[in-house]
Amino acid sequence: MELSAIWNDGMVLQRGRQIPLIGTTEGEWVRVRFRGKTYEAAAGIDGNFEVLLDAQDAGGPYDMELEDGNIREISNILIGDIWLLGGQSNMSLPIARTLDCTKAELEGKREFNIRMFQVPEQTEFQKPTEVLQAGDFSAAGYFFARELVRTYGIPIGLLQTAVGGTPVEAWMSEESLKDFKTDYEMLWQAKDATYVQSMTEADTARIEDWFCRLNRSEE
Repeated sequence: MELSAIWNDGMVLQRGRQIPLIGTTEGEWVRVRFRGKTYEAAAGIDGNFEVLLDAQDAGGPYDMELEDGNIREISNILIGDIWLLGGQSNMSLPIARTLDCTKAELEGKREFNIRMFQVPEQTEFQKPTEVLQAGDFSAAGYFFARELVRTYGIPIGLLQTAVGGTPVEAWMSEESLKDFKTDYEMLWQAKDATYVQSMTEADTARIEDWFCRLNRSEE
């Protein structure tokens, strides 16, 4: 059974609405046991499955058992509210880079009811990425979530998608880009791995040249 890394130990699920659990299996069916209830779904011929969990009240931690012939467990699950951290470099700035101002406030303290999943900063032009891997804690996101936990007393999950320096076109779907001829043509260029590699190498060379010139000017 394969699930996105977002379905893992320590995750937060959105309260108050049905929860779709999507993945792939080599079996014919999937069974999920969660909070005293069992859910089942058949897998398609491509191995894809979707199990729809009932809406849940805030709370936790809970454990979940998944079975497709083999048993898989997910532990320490919280139910609360999920917030999307969008934007650019100010949102993605990690806590580690704020310790000159926040170290005394954070030292020795842990917020068990705040969890974050960072969408990886990588490109994929061929198809949507279905399985994501996890990544560092946003400072703005953490302090925002901490205030919510203190005010409402429920777990908070943060989904960080912020990537500094990205244009709005990078966040638009392929279908919506069809209305913008130049951008759509650039997208199709980017589907060529050789083109992407050449642009990456040229960009790396440009940045290295800039730093070399900067270092020479400081000598």
